[in-house]
Amino acid sequence: DKTYGLETLKSKRRKELRRALRRCTVERIPIDSLLRDAIPHIENTLRRQGRIFTEGIVKEWDHYFRCASENPLFEGWAVFVGTELAAYTINFIFQGGVYGDALFSRDDLLKHQVMHALVFVYTEEAMRRPEITHVSYGIRAPFGDRESLNRFKESVGYKRLPIRERIEANPKIKPLL
Repeated sequence: DKTYGLETLKSKRRKELRRALRRCTVERIPIDSLLRDAIPHIENTLRRQGRIFTEGIVKEWDHYFRCASENPLFEGWAVFVGTELAAYTINFIFQGGVYGDALFSRDDLLKHQVMHALVFVYTEEAMRRPEITHVSYGIRAPFGDRESLNRFKESVGYKRLPIRERIEANPKIKPLL
C-alpha cells in the first residue's frame, strides 16, 4: 500500500508507535557495520525463542552477514535506544518487493517497543520508493505458527494474504509420518 504511514494504522497503534518513535531512532545502516554487534542479538533472540545457539550458528550467521553486505539486493536497518543497538533487520529486495530476511533484538530493550518502531519505519521508507510495490514480513511458519507474531504484524499495518501451500515429504519417510 503506497499510502502506508501512521495515518493508516488504528488510533491506539498510532499512539503507541508515536511513543516508541520518541524513545527510539531508526536508521538504515551498512550491513557490515552490524558484524561487530550482530551475534549477541542473534543469541538473545534464539534463546528467547527456545532455539539452539552454538558456535556453528555463529559461523553461519557471520558468513551470512559478510555475503549480504556485499550484495546490493540486501539492506540493513537498525533501531537504537540512546546509543544502544536494540534490534536490526536485514531485508532482501527483489522484483519490486522488500522481504524481511533476518530480524534480531535484545530482550532488555523490547519494552521500548523497538520492533514496532523498526518495522514501521523501514516499511514506510520502502513504500516511498517508486520501484517498491510491496513489503513482506514473511509467510506464516509451516509449523508452530505463533498468533502473537501475527497480531504484531497486523498491529503495524501488515495484512494476511491467503496463500496456497503444500508440503511434500520424501517418499522414503512418508510411511513414518
